[in-house]
Amino acid sequence: QLGFNVYFAPGFDDNGLPTEKYVEEKLGRK
Repeated sequence: QLGFNVYFAPGFDDNGLPTEKYVEEKLGRK
């Protein structure tokens, strides 16, 4: 579950990629 928190959390993930953009694309760009 921690992994999901990292992706949904604002800022950057372990890979250093913008989570905001990743989440938006995953959720279908709100």
